[in-house]
Amino acid sequence: MAKNAVFIEQLSPAEDLLDPDPETLEVLTAIRRNACEAYVIFLSNGIQMEHFLSYGDSNRTLSPNSKYIILHDYRLFTPEQHYIWKRFINVVFIRLYNQKSYVSYQKAGLPFELSTVSFPSTEHSIFVSSRIDIWQSGKFRFNKELFVDRTANMKSEQLKVIVFTHTPAVTRIYEGMNFTYGGVEVKIMEALQDVMNFTAIFYELEHSDDVKWGQMNENGSYTGLLKEMDDAKSDFALADLHYTTFNLQVLDLSIPYNTECLTFLTPEATSDNSWKTLILPFSGTMWAGVLTSLFSVGFIFYGVSFIYRRLHGPLMMGISDISTENHEKKKKINSTVPPDMFDKLSDCIIYTYSMLLYVSLPKFPLTWSLRLLTGWYWIYCILIVVAYRASMTAILSNPFPRFTIDTIEELVYSKLGIGIWGDENRGFFLMSEDKDSQEIGQKAESYVDALEATKKVAEGKFALYENEYFLKEMRSKVKATESKLSLHVMSQCSVQIPVSIGLEKNSPIKSQVDKYIRRLIEAGLISKWLKDTVQNFDASEEEAPPEALVDLKKLYAGFVALAIGYSLGVLSLICEILFWKYFIARRPNFDKYELAKLYRIGT
Repeated sequence: MAKNAVFIEQLSPAEDLLDPDPETLEVLTAIRRNACEAYVIFLSNGIQMEHFLSYGDSNRTLSPNSKYIILHDYRLFTPEQHYIWKRFINVVFIRLYNQKSYVSYQKAGLPFELSTVSFPSTEHSIFVSSRIDIWQSGKFRFNKELFVDRTANMKSEQLKVIVFTHTPAVTRIYEGMNFTYGGVEVKIMEALQDVMNFTAIFYELEHSDDVKWGQMNENGSYTGLLKEMDDAKSDFALADLHYTTFNLQVLDLSIPYNTECLTFLTPEATSDNSWKTLILPFSGTMWAGVLTSLFSVGFIFYGVSFIYRRLHGPLMMGISDISTENHEKKKKINSTVPPDMFDKLSDCIIYTYSMLLYVSLPKFPLTWSLRLLTGWYWIYCILIVVAYRASMTAILSNPFPRFTIDTIEELVYSKLGIGIWGDENRGFFLMSEDKDSQEIGQKAESYVDALEATKKVAEGKFALYENEYFLKEMRSKVKATESKLSLHVMSQCSVQIPVSIGLEKNSPIKSQVDKYIRRLIEAGLISKWLKDTVQNFDASEEEAPPEALVDLKKLYAGFVALAIGYSLGVLSLICEILFWKYFIARRPNFDKYELAKLYRIGT
């Protein structure tokens, strides 16, 4: 809008301003869009003016912060219109003053009385106006300012404040059988009433825990707290209200004082994998590499020994095995190789296995090629064993790992039921372009009792959607003895949403409230109040870190390995006994008194 621009619209006397014509509506929209500071409305028909104000208020085409000059008409001040003058207080009514003495004022000029609404007003059942000045003969009689800010000092006015207990905005602080309200928004309200000089009257709807904030009915009406605000029965609403278009249709919202993380409360499980402790130090690929080397290195040693014998000739036989006639012939062969420890495949496998278990070799290999291979294989064994021991020590001293759900993808994969209150929150997921979020919205179900829903989470059947502070409070209420699983607040936020204090629609004090809330934020008081509120319950997710001790449960793998060894040993013993009894003892030449014949070479 250009500076000092003026919009002029002439209305038809027959136009119904509860449903304005398109041309009128276009002008009103342009005026609102350009934030006009003053309206001069001369409608002599009081009913038409009443309809115009009602339409402008309900559809927000008229701003309560603007200045209004209108003609005085008693039809504007009926009880049904009282709520209008609680919102549009920057108004000046013009009427002829003392019309009975019209003749006597012909020479001096007609006087006009300028009045306004009484705000704040101690009387709410009737309309009370307040005279500002009298205009006569081209001048004001008292020269008073027509438009003054009357919201800075509310003169101890009693303002109704509807509350809905929801952490961290509003909480109940019990003192015996009685309770008071606490929380971030209650602290903000206490600060506002001190600086703006009004008295807050807190009240709560009956069965508010069931209806919660309220929802829109099919006929366009509302329930719960939203109905109370839509009917202009309360001046403030403290209920952890999200700054959304849905809420803005019903009431005004202050500037956001905080941004909340909306996420899920999910079940958490600890992995009782103590029986796998022996294989946990290495990953699957690491174990594959170790086992591959374990089964292949024996053949590598045997291959090196075999190639060496082929290059340097046959093995040199022992002196006792060489006959006298062949002794001289064998001595003439200079390329013979003396027998070595890696000449047999069985010896290669046994010695390489023993090296991996830190068992020393009985002697060094005779050939240098095998000595070099043995040295490097020893280095490999040392590295593998040291790494395994260090990882095993860490596993035994640390607690078992926890399995948690921390992303939307993991939540969808878990197949848990989803608990979301209200169609507005459910619609957020349905309107998302993300397929996982859409799937959550499709299977979401509403809940009434948050505590019962949290218990379902503890049973591993449910995931609860709320702000992180509320979820931590619910988790603290479900004791460990009542739950089968631990509870975990998902680290990924589904949405970061601003939170505000609710005010009556077109509230004249919104600008003052915004100003002081901004100062509270800058002073850091809201952050302090938030910390004070959430520390009243156990908001800590992590338990005290366990001591680095090895308990019996962590050694289950050792007992499992011992049991497997005992079982295999007993099974081998039974097989040996059966083989001896049914195969060896039944041979025709078996003699239990000469068992050495069975083991004699060549027999």
